[in-house]
Amino acid sequence: MRTFKLLTFIRGAVPAHSFYSINLDSGRSAIRMDTPFDSLGFFHQVLGSCNALICLSRGRSNREILLWNPSTKKFRVVQTMPMHYPPGSEGTFAIDRVGYDHVNDEYKVVRLSQSTGSDSNLVDSKVTIYSLKLNVWQTVEQDFRYHVCQQRGQGVFCSGPMSHGVSVCGAVHWVVTQKPPPNINYLIAAFDLHRHSFQLVPQPEYSDKYVAVDLGILGGCLCVVGNHEQGVDVWVMAKYGVKESWIKLIVMPFSHHMMNVCSCVKPLGYLKNGKQVLLEVDNQWFMRYNLEKKTWKLTKIRNVSHIPTLVYHESLA
Repeated sequence: MRTFKLLTFIRGAVPAHSFYSINLDSGRSAIRMDTPFDSLGFFHQVLGSCNALICLSRGRSNREILLWNPSTKKFRVVQTMPMHYPPGSEGTFAIDRVGYDHVNDEYKVVRLSQSTGSDSNLVDSKVTIYSLKLNVWQTVEQDFRYHVCQQRGQGVFCSGPMSHGVSVCGAVHWVVTQKPPPNINYLIAAFDLHRHSFQLVPQPEYSDKYVAVDLGILGGCLCVVGNHEQGVDVWVMAKYGVKESWIKLIVMPFSHHMMNVCSCVKPLGYLKNGKQVLLEVDNQWFMRYNLEKKTWKLTKIRNVSHIPTLVYHESLA
């Protein structure tokens, strides 16, 4: 099982606005990271991670994107393409996510921009893709009429409408609906980074009606985190694309005094030879869940006072 590290941003540290790495397999303290792009000014939004690569941004509508490998200390700053929305558009926003095209062996940034007009049921979507290998942006013609759900539990990493998009198995995934909120008939949409096309991913057979659904990654597998009135469930898709392979791995009732129906739970990784799962709850604390005993407890990290986190893997490639 691959060893993973966590990247956390600590506001108000010395020096201010610092990135820290946490290796939970060898210790429980945060170590400040050397950020070679400090002289360029502060990149204040973290847009996600994929394998060893971390994606940050700055400026209005993510005008500049920075792709950074903490292991090699290499980075690249990318100027994004300007967004053009139809006249009279409302509710405009754009989402940038980094992913890995394993067929072509290259990293790509997917920008999905959406807008609605006077009829909020109709959504206009545009997709542009940046290739790290070719260093170019490309516009992709796609008829994508689903509404991307906005992120819950936003922390210091995020500003404005965002989405819990995750990159796994050669695709970027989002929770979507066919109609705008408060519609809660959730679907999972995936953008294939090789074919440059959308498809829907089969979901688990939910026995409960979830009031909120988020996505995550656990052990390289796509996860669904579902909130219902009694607690939180975490599902894992053991074989990508196969509906029957969904497993309800974690069931956490809201008996814990710090959790409620609005709690935002994010799976981070397996611990203790796969016997425990590390979770982040409400961008505030870590929680270890014992898969055998079905119990959980808080995990404290020295030097960490606020913990929206990303998972990354050390690689010199």
